[in-house]
Amino acid sequence: MKSQNKSCILLFFSCLLLLTGCVSTHNSNSGSAHHLVLCWLKTPGDQGAKAELIRVSNGFVDIPGVLSVSAGSAIPSDRPIVDSSFDVAILIVLENESALRKYLEHPDHKAAQANTLRPLVDRVLVYDFTVGSSGPD
Repeated sequence: MKSQNKSCILLFFSCLLLLTGCVSTHNSNSGSAHHLVLCWLKTPGDQGAKAELIRVSNGFVDIPGVLSVSAGSAIPSDRPIVDSSFDVAILIVLENESALRKYLEHPDHKAAQANTLRPLVDRVLVYDFTVGSSGPD
């Protein structure tokens, strides 16, 4: 019986060591960065302008560091807590905060700002946040 208890204890500590070896240390740059852009068009409700903004935004998935892109129209709501006054929302998920900074300076992003966003959009509101990280130390 003592041999079996020793084996169980040894197995427990072996598993504990393996598990602690798999845990990464905190790194403020380890969380994914989310870049949420809300757009109000110069011509509110213009379906062609919405489609163009969404099409161009979806191309950002090819920029290094971008994990995913979601773009679409506001869902109308009469709930007081919901602001559905914008025309298009764009959510870009990036590897981390460093990737977000590089994305903002990328030539494809700069070109989209100059050639699509500025000509079509009257107002922009941006929210940047991290997920899976407590943010900068």
